[in-house]
Amino acid sequence: MNTPADGDRAAANGARTGGDLGSWSEENVDRYELARRLINAVIAAYSTRIAADAAAGAELRAEQAHYAAVLRQLDPTDDAELARIVREYPALIRQVRGDAGA
Repeated sequence: MNTPADGDRAAANGARTGGDLGSWSEENVDRYELARRLINAVIAAYSTRIAADAAAGAELRAEQAHYAAVLRQLDPTDDAELARIVREYPALIRQVRGDAGA
């Protein structure tokens, strides 16, 4: 439940409140959220690999840090980057997990 304090806090952080998407369509919001989820899934896949393979931990942590930076720098207005992530990251997740056929 949103309280006035929540709205004030969101506004102070630059977030839109009251369901106002500005010039974003629902499709833009969905693509941005999907890109964020995919990046988080890559980061989580690296966490699983790090836990399973201590010997390769430093290299895997460096890769994980790279994707954490990608997440921090994700620009919700960069349609080309969002589309690239949505297109390419499912295969990347399978590759990091070591899934067959990746």
